Amino acid sequence: MNKDGKMRTYRFGIIGCGSIAHHHAHSIRETGRGVITAVCDPSLDKARSFAEQYGGARSVTDFRALVKSPDVDIVAIGSPSGSHGEMVVACAEAGKHILCEKPIAITKQGLDDLVQAVEHHGVKMSSVFQKRLAPDFIRIKEAVARGVFGQVFLADAYIKFYRSQEYYDSAGWRGTWEHDGGGALMNQGIHGVDLLLYLMGDVKS
Repeated sequence: MNKDGKMRTYRFGIIGCGSIAHHHAHSIRETGRGVITAVCDPSLDKARSFAEQYGGARSVTDFRALVKSPDVDIVAIGSPSGSHGEMVVACAEAGKHILCEKPIAITKQGLDDLVQAVEHHGVKMSSVFQKRLAPDFIRIKEAVARGVFGQVFLADAYIKFYRSQEYYDSAGWRGTWEHDGGGALMNQGIHGVDLLLYLMGDVKS
Protein backbone atom coordinates (compact mmCIF):
# COMPACT_ATOMS: atom_id res chain seq x y z
CA MET A 1 0.00 0.00 0.00
CA ASN A 2 1.31 3.45 -0.90
CA LYS A 3 1.66 6.36 1.51
CA ASP A 4 -1.59 7.83 0.20
CA GLY A 5 -3.46 4.67 1.20
CA LYS A 6 -3.86 3.26 -2.31
CA MET A 7 -2.93 -0.29 -3.23
CA ARG A 8 0.45 -0.43 -4.91
CA THR A 9 0.88 -1.65 -8.47
CA TYR A 10 3.85 -3.98 -8.90
CA ARG A 11 5.94 -3.99 -12.05
CA PHE A 12 6.83 -7.43 -13.36
CA GLY A 13 9.52 -8.66 -15.68
CA ILE A 14 9.11 -12.13 -17.21
CA ILE A 15 12.12 -14.22 -18.22
CA GLY A 16 11.33 -16.97 -20.71
CA CYS A 17 8.41 -16.55 -23.09
CA GLY A 18 7.43 -20.20 -23.46
CA SER A 19 4.15 -21.88 -22.56
CA ILE A 20 4.40 -21.40 -18.79
CA ALA A 21 4.97 -17.66 -19.19
CA HIS A 22 1.40 -17.22 -20.41
CA HIS A 23 0.13 -18.59 -17.09
CA HIS A 24 2.28 -16.07 -15.25
CA ALA A 25 1.14 -13.22 -17.46
CA HIS A 26 -2.56 -14.06 -17.07
CA SER A 27 -2.19 -14.35 -13.29
CA ILE A 28 -0.36 -11.03 -13.05
CA ARG A 29 -3.13 -9.30 -14.96
CA GLU A 30 -5.90 -10.99 -12.98
CA THR A 31 -4.57 -9.67 -9.68
CA GLY A 32 -5.38 -6.14 -10.78
CA ARG A 33 -2.22 -5.02 -8.99
CA GLY A 34 0.45 -6.00 -11.48
CA VAL A 35 1.70 -4.72 -14.80
CA ILE A 36 4.23 -6.38 -17.10
CA THR A 37 6.92 -3.87 -18.00
CA ALA A 38 9.58 -6.10 -19.60
CA VAL A 39 9.94 -9.58 -21.08
CA CYS A 40 13.00 -11.58 -22.04
CA ASP A 41 13.65 -14.50 -24.34
CA PRO A 42 16.70 -15.59 -26.38
CA SER A 43 14.49 -15.12 -29.44
CA LEU A 44 13.67 -11.43 -29.84
CA ASP A 45 10.80 -12.24 -32.19
CA LYS A 46 9.31 -14.57 -29.59
CA ALA A 47 9.72 -11.95 -26.87
CA ARG A 48 8.07 -9.27 -28.99
CA SER A 49 5.19 -11.54 -29.95
CA PHE A 50 4.63 -12.40 -26.30
CA ALA A 51 4.85 -8.76 -25.23
CA GLU A 52 2.25 -7.70 -27.79
CA GLN A 53 -0.26 -10.05 -26.19
CA TYR A 54 0.19 -8.46 -22.78
CA GLY A 55 0.29 -4.73 -23.24
CA GLY A 56 3.38 -4.20 -25.35
CA ALA A 57 6.07 -4.52 -22.69
CA ARG A 58 9.69 -3.83 -23.57
CA SER A 59 11.42 -6.88 -25.09
CA VAL A 60 15.04 -7.95 -24.53
CA THR A 61 17.16 -11.03 -25.19
CA ASP A 62 19.60 -10.70 -22.27
CA PHE A 63 18.08 -11.52 -18.88
CA ARG A 64 20.69 -9.33 -17.17
CA ALA A 65 19.28 -6.28 -18.95
CA LEU A 66 15.80 -7.08 -17.64
CA VAL A 67 17.04 -7.75 -14.12
CA LYS A 68 18.85 -4.40 -13.96
CA SER A 69 15.83 -2.46 -15.27
CA PRO A 70 14.65 0.24 -12.85
CA ASP A 71 11.05 -0.29 -13.98
CA VAL A 72 10.93 -3.90 -12.71
CA ASP A 73 10.05 -4.76 -9.09
CA ILE A 74 9.46 -8.51 -9.38
CA VAL A 75 10.89 -11.04 -11.82
CA ALA A 76 8.97 -14.16 -12.85
CA ILE A 77 11.38 -16.82 -14.11
CA GLY A 78 10.02 -19.42 -16.52
CA SER A 79 13.18 -20.32 -18.42
CA PRO A 80 14.67 -23.85 -18.73
CA SER A 81 15.37 -25.34 -15.31
CA GLY A 82 19.15 -25.33 -15.65
CA SER A 83 19.22 -21.54 -15.90
CA HIS A 84 17.12 -20.80 -12.82
CA GLY A 85 19.93 -20.67 -10.27
CA GLU A 86 22.01 -18.11 -12.14
CA MET A 87 18.98 -15.95 -12.82
CA VAL A 88 17.77 -16.00 -9.22
CA VAL A 89 21.21 -14.89 -8.01
CA ALA A 90 21.26 -12.06 -10.56
CA CYS A 91 17.79 -10.93 -9.48
CA ALA A 92 18.76 -10.95 -5.81
CA GLU A 93 21.92 -8.96 -6.48
CA ALA A 94 19.82 -6.38 -8.33
CA GLY A 95 17.37 -6.13 -5.43
CA LYS A 96 14.46 -7.71 -7.31
CA HIS A 97 11.89 -9.98 -5.71
CA ILE A 98 11.53 -13.34 -7.43
CA LEU A 99 8.90 -15.87 -8.47
CA CYS A 100 10.70 -18.87 -9.96
CA GLU A 101 9.33 -21.98 -11.59
CA LYS A 102 10.40 -25.28 -10.08
CA PRO A 103 12.99 -26.59 -9.68
CA ILE A 104 14.72 -23.43 -8.51
CA ALA A 105 18.08 -25.12 -9.12
CA ILE A 106 19.24 -28.48 -10.45
CA THR A 107 22.36 -28.90 -8.29
CA LYS A 108 22.96 -28.56 -4.56
CA GLN A 109 25.65 -25.96 -5.18
CA GLY A 110 23.27 -23.93 -7.30
CA LEU A 111 20.65 -24.14 -4.58
CA ASP A 112 23.09 -23.10 -1.86
CA ASP A 113 24.29 -20.15 -3.95
CA LEU A 114 20.82 -18.78 -4.62
CA VAL A 115 19.64 -19.19 -1.03
CA GLN A 116 22.71 -17.30 0.16
CA ALA A 117 22.11 -14.53 -2.40
CA VAL A 118 18.43 -14.14 -1.53
CA GLU A 119 19.13 -14.00 2.19
CA HIS A 120 22.13 -11.69 1.83
CA HIS A 121 20.30 -9.13 -0.31
CA GLY A 122 17.06 -9.30 1.66
CA VAL A 123 14.70 -9.95 -1.24
CA LYS A 124 11.61 -12.13 -1.23
CA MET A 125 11.48 -15.31 -3.27
CA SER A 126 8.88 -17.97 -3.94
CA SER A 127 8.69 -21.01 -6.17
CA VAL A 128 5.63 -22.30 -7.99
CA PHE A 129 4.00 -25.26 -6.24
CA GLN A 130 0.39 -24.74 -7.22
CA LYS A 131 -0.82 -28.12 -5.97
CA ARG A 132 -0.71 -26.74 -2.42
CA LEU A 133 -3.69 -24.60 -3.42
CA ALA A 134 -5.83 -27.52 -4.62
CA PRO A 135 -8.95 -27.79 -2.39
CA ASP A 136 -8.44 -31.51 -1.71
CA PHE A 137 -4.89 -31.04 -0.45
CA ILE A 138 -5.93 -28.07 1.67
CA ARG A 139 -8.60 -30.24 3.32
CA ILE A 140 -6.07 -33.01 3.96
CA LYS A 141 -3.67 -30.49 5.47
CA GLU A 142 -6.40 -29.21 7.79
CA ALA A 143 -7.38 -32.77 8.75
CA VAL A 144 -3.78 -33.64 9.64
CA ALA A 145 -3.54 -30.49 11.78
CA ARG A 146 -6.78 -31.39 13.61
CA GLY A 147 -5.56 -34.92 14.32
CA VAL A 148 -8.29 -36.58 12.27
CA PHE A 149 -5.86 -39.35 11.31
CA GLY A 150 -4.27 -39.56 14.74
CA GLN A 151 -0.54 -38.96 14.96
CA VAL A 152 0.89 -39.39 11.49
CA PHE A 153 4.30 -41.10 11.53
CA LEU A 154 4.80 -41.94 7.87
CA ALA A 155 3.71 -40.70 4.48
CA ASP A 156 4.82 -41.51 0.96
CA ALA A 157 3.83 -40.51 -2.54
CA TYR A 158 2.99 -42.77 -5.45
CA ILE A 159 3.15 -40.69 -8.59
CA LYS A 160 1.82 -42.09 -11.85
CA PHE A 161 2.95 -39.35 -14.20
CA TYR A 162 3.36 -39.62 -17.95
CA ARG A 163 4.86 -37.27 -20.48
CA SER A 164 4.65 -38.11 -24.16
CA GLN A 165 7.60 -37.94 -26.52
CA GLU A 166 5.94 -34.90 -28.07
CA TYR A 167 6.37 -33.11 -24.74
CA TYR A 168 10.12 -33.69 -24.78
CA ASP A 169 10.39 -32.87 -28.46
CA SER A 170 8.60 -29.55 -27.95
CA ALA A 171 11.69 -27.98 -26.36
CA GLY A 172 15.27 -29.10 -26.79
CA TRP A 173 16.19 -28.64 -23.12
CA ARG A 174 13.59 -31.03 -21.74
CA GLY A 175 14.87 -34.38 -20.56
CA THR A 176 18.53 -33.32 -20.63
CA TRP A 177 20.98 -33.43 -17.72
CA GLU A 178 22.39 -30.00 -18.53
CA HIS A 179 19.12 -28.08 -18.65
CA ASP A 180 16.49 -30.30 -16.99
CA GLY A 181 18.68 -31.75 -14.26
CA GLY A 182 17.35 -35.28 -14.32
CA GLY A 183 14.30 -37.36 -15.03
CA ALA A 184 10.69 -37.36 -13.91
CA LEU A 185 11.50 -36.84 -10.22
CA MET A 186 13.24 -33.53 -10.90
CA ASN A 187 10.56 -32.01 -13.12
CA GLN A 188 7.25 -33.74 -12.35
CA GLY A 189 7.79 -35.79 -9.19
CA ILE A 190 8.99 -32.69 -7.37
CA HIS A 191 5.32 -31.78 -6.84
CA GLY A 192 4.80 -34.99 -4.88
CA VAL A 193 7.85 -34.29 -2.74
CA ASP A 194 6.59 -30.78 -2.07
CA LEU A 195 3.16 -32.07 -1.04
CA LEU A 196 4.79 -34.43 1.46
CA LEU A 197 6.57 -31.43 2.99
CA TYR A 198 3.37 -29.38 2.94
CA LEU A 199 1.30 -32.08 4.65
CA MET A 200 3.92 -33.49 7.03
CA GLY A 201 6.17 -30.53 7.77
CA ASP A 202 9.80 -29.80 7.02
CA VAL A 203 12.48 -32.47 7.25
CA LYS A 204 14.18 -32.32 10.67
CA SER A 205 17.08 -34.65 10.03
